[in-house]
Formats: sequence, structure tokens, C-alpha cells
Amino acid sequence: MRNRAPELIFFSLFLFAVSLTPVAVLRAQAATDPENQASAIPDPPQSTEEILSMSSWVLDLEESGLPSLSSSSGQAVGRAEKRSQPESQKRSASLSSYLSLYGHEDFHPVYGDVLSTWSETTMQTRLSLPLRQGHTVSLGWFDGRISQENNLFNDTDFNLQRQGPFFDYDLALPPSLRLNLRVRDERFTDRDDSGFYRINDDTHLATGYLAINYLGKGFWAAANYTRERETDPEYDFANNRAALNIRAKELSGLASGFMLADNWEIGGSLYHEQYGTARPTQWNANVQLSHWPLFLQGLRISIGSGYYTEEEEKIYNLAIAHQWRPLPPMSVQIEYQMEYSENDDSLLNEGSLLCSWDMGDRFFFDVRTRYAHESGGDRDEEYFLQAALRIEFF
Repeated sequence: MRNRAPELIFFSLFLFAVSLTPVAVLRAQAATDPENQASAIPDPPQSTEEILSMSSWVLDLEESGLPSLSSSSGQAVGRAEKRSQPESQKRSASLSSYLSLYGHEDFHPVYGDVLSTWSETTMQTRLSLPLRQGHTVSLGWFDGRISQENNLFNDTDFNLQRQGPFFDYDLALPPSLRLNLRVRDERFTDRDDSGFYRINDDTHLATGYLAINYLGKGFWAAANYTRERETDPEYDFANNRAALNIRAKELSGLASGFMLADNWEIGGSLYHEQYGTARPTQWNANVQLSHWPLFLQGLRISIGSGYYTEEEEKIYNLAIAHQWRPLPPMSVQIEYQMEYSENDDSLLNEGSLLCSWDMGDRFFFDVRTRYAHESGGDRDEEYFLQAALRIEFF
């Protein structure tokens, strides 16, 4: 299962121009804000999911280091409305924490079976403080476990602890410009000596991202750079294993979109990708057409296509999402995505659910879950679950 972070980032940015109403504008900003994407947090992916929107949910996904294949979801309307309050009415600080669980079964066509099972758990806490209007700094700490089980030998490939500090800076220049910066130091150590591959010493990896978003009248544009831990496996065929690989991948690119007519939008993106594996450095181009039908408020239908230059791979995508509010303090979004890969001759089916609950004026709770399964030439499978709580203070 290919980690298609650029498409995920690009699809999330399409939320920018749902309409030109104030709430829609704020929702668009939330969609590219790492703090808001993964529930009151990203913030990512942290991205293996906190990449993210190298812009937001994706970024947070990336932040977790979790790979994701689906288009990112929009932020809850309620949260967008709350952000529309004057700065004087907003809290001066917030404390957010989340727990995420991720699992991935890696199918390898050479073996004709699942070679390894990857699992990752991440806990993150962040304190955010506004310096002055439009400027916010955040300090945080993440701690997690990464393990991979080998299904051929029924043993452990590696068992690591991943932890470290991070720093965020957010700048909002009303009404059109927003900047998000994250710098993170990831430290990896062996949890025990059970792994076939061991670090034997501390290993550090500098990661983070920079996202700049602009929203105009009927037009939006975004520039993104992200440096994240490489999550795609590097196969060790001599030992029949997916080897331990602590390297960085770098993605940078531009995306833009504009309204064709009421409830119709078209956009495109171009990303340059450098991997921490043997995959060739290449360009990835994407295009997507989105429509918000009038017969059901909150429904979004998108079709898109992507192309990788060096691998000469074409990707085709269909995404359907619906957002509604079953109760005044709660919003729910469900999304289904189907994606076809020509090179792998595989079909990805993925579903996701985001539930946001405002528990009064100070407490905000979010749950996000996602499940994906591929069929055909590639048969990977993955799941993701995240729960987050944010507390705002006067």
C-alpha cells in the first residue's frame, strides 16, 4: 500500500473554497491547521498520520508518523463557528492531549502473503499560548511505541520507543493568510532486546513541516514543506524481513483551486518527493473536481487523478463525504474513498469517521477512526483510531 501523502494533503486543501461565507473560510483554515485536524490537536500525519495535510490532519497524521491513503476530512462546523468569535472572547491558552493507535499489514507480492504487521501507539500533549492577536506558540511532548511482527518467522523484527519534544508556531493574518510551523526532535531507542533489528544506541531524527495557506475570493492556494519519518518498508530479502529504517522523507509542493460555479470547484497540485527508501526521487501531480450537491446539505463528492513521474504510475480516486450535526454540541463526518492504482492493479477501499463533541465552553472531545483495505495486486490492510481532548482556559 503506497503512502500517498501528497494526494491526502491536496484533497484536504480542497475544503478551502466550499463557499465564501465566514464560517466556510474558518472551516477551510481549520482543515489545514494541524491542531484541528486530528481532533482538538493538530494539530499530521503527528503523521505514520499526525503528514499529513502537510497541512493539517495529514500533518498530524504525519506527526504520528502514520501513513494514510484517504482524503482528509473537514473540521466540525461547530469548531469553525467557535473560531469565528472575536479574539477578545477566545481563551488565552489551551491544553490538548491525544492517544492514537495504528496498525498495518504489509502484503508483499513476492511472498504472496502478509510479510509483516506494524503497530504504533502515540500519546501527545501540547500547551498552546497566544502571544498577541494572530500569533500562537505551542510546546509539546510525544511518547509512543513502534513494533513490527514478522509473520514468516513469528517473531519480532523491531520494538522501539519513539519520543521527543516539538514546537509549533501559528500565524493568522486576517482575512486571507495563515502560516503553520512545526519543529520536532524524534528520539528512537530499543524497548528491549526482542527485535531482530536493534538500534543499540539512541537515534535522533529531526522532522517537522511548514504550511502557508491563502484564501481569496473564489480562489485558494497553498505551499507546503514537510520532513517526516519514512514509513514505507525497506525489504531485507536476505533475511526475509522488512528492515528497520529510521530515515526521513521530504515532500514539498504547491496546490491551488478555484470555484467554477456555485458548489463546484477544481484544483491541482504538484509535489516533489524525496524518500528514505530505494524509491526514486520524483514529482507527483494531482487534479481533483469537487461538487457539493444541493439536495443534501453537507454532502461532498470528489473525483481525482494523480501521476508519479519516475514510477510512471497513475492513480484514480473517488471520495464521498457527508457532515451533519445530530445534536447541537456534536458534529459527525463520514467519508468513503475508492482509489485505483494502475501499477499495482489494486483497488483501495477506505472508510473514516470523525465525531466532535463540544462539552461546554472549555472542553472539546474528538474521536477519529479509519479502516482501509486493498484488493487485487496489492492486499495491504490498515486501521487507525485516535481520541483527543482539548481544554481551553481564560
